[in-house]
Amino acid sequence: MDRQLENPVLLKCPHCGQESDSIKQFTIATGILCLLVHFSWKPVHYTACPSCMRKFILGRMIVNLITANITWPIFIIVSWGPQFARSFSRGHTRWIRKQIAEGKLGVDATFA
Repeated sequence: MDRQLENPVLLKCPHCGQESDSIKQFTIATGILCLLVHFSWKPVHYTACPSCMRKFILGRMIVNLITANITWPIFIIVSWGPQFARSFSRGHTRWIRKQIAEGKLGVDATFA
């Protein structure tokens, strides 16, 4: 059995302040712009509890609907869709678990 599920480390969400045993950190495309001949996007590392992560992903989808225009469905399928689905998984993401193991994160953790 996974040791993390036996003894979960509760961390505070940097956005809502709620303690969670499932803090997520994903790299999410944001600032998407598609002008038919030019395409750009900016990766953002976002750390949050599952609820805040889903709100962030859905918010990015809505904001980028117009600027991404024809590429928007691609980002839903390739980038945001899997990240949204992963936000329902139990436990911290790999990067968070690594930080806990190295002693860099604990109950009073603050995220940069």
